[in-house]
Amino acid sequence: MDLRLLRYFVAVAEEQHFGRAAVKLGISPPTLTVQIQILERALGTDLLIRNGKKIALNNAGQRFLVESRATLKQAEKAERIAREAGRGEIATISISYLMSAAMSGVISKAIAIYAKRHPGVSFRIQRLETIATLRALVERNVDVGITRAPVRYPPELTGFSISRDPFWAALPADHALTKRKSVSMDDLAGVRYLPPALETEIGFRGNIAEISSATLPAVSEAPAADVVSALVLVAGGLGMTIVSEPMTRIALPNVTFRPIKGLKPGSERVVVYRKTEDSTAVMQFIDTLKKLAYKN
Repeated sequence: MDLRLLRYFVAVAEEQHFGRAAVKLGISPPTLTVQIQILERALGTDLLIRNGKKIALNNAGQRFLVESRATLKQAEKAERIAREAGRGEIATISISYLMSAAMSGVISKAIAIYAKRHPGVSFRIQRLETIATLRALVERNVDVGITRAPVRYPPELTGFSISRDPFWAALPADHALTKRKSVSMDDLAGVRYLPPALETEIGFRGNIAEISSATLPAVSEAPAADVVSALVLVAGGLGMTIVSEPMTRIALPNVTFRPIKGLKPGSERVVVYRKTEDSTAVMQFIDTLKKLAYKN
């Protein structure tokens, strides 16, 4: 139904006079009369009791007035929300992140800065590994991914580097290497390596191999499912693992972290998003992340 007809009817109902209602609406009384007749024909019932120049609402008109006001109010709300959403003032931004990104503080910094400027925007966050993040972005289940740099982006996605973290070794607290301030890959060559399974899937181990001439430690036949699980195995004295610097902020009993000498440039973290992203709020948040690149 044409919302204009509802506005005409509400004006007539409130003024109880076609002439005054027409002035209020900025149209002629005959035009208003015709429009109300069109509305009544569309509804199949009269809405007004006409007695010369005097008009009043009948029972159907009284009920229709309540619903008309509610409909117009909802329509105005919808228009306002659409305009605010178009300006990026209200939205829900879905973010996927690596644990190292959370530990670095980059996510909380970006959200704090953005939320202060755009209080109408809310956030939904979830932790996903790199492969799952890329899939979620392509399937439009996530808006922004903060993840490890992939070998290549899917054709639908693009991104930029936000940080590059040095590698650290996580060792049992009583291991002889913890007496040193730093270790090398040669030092670690004889220690059983406990890599998280998902890390090996996206080339984390290969990244280390490319920037080190040392032979990597033997990979466990049953690698841990994630970084925290690997650290638990380290705490149990079963070997060592390699993490990016932000993960050294995890405090686990019997785990000691030491920087690895000579591993450059480090573990790269990137912000990934859709090339065709059309949400103003999402693009504004991405701009916030760009300004934080290599500053967190």
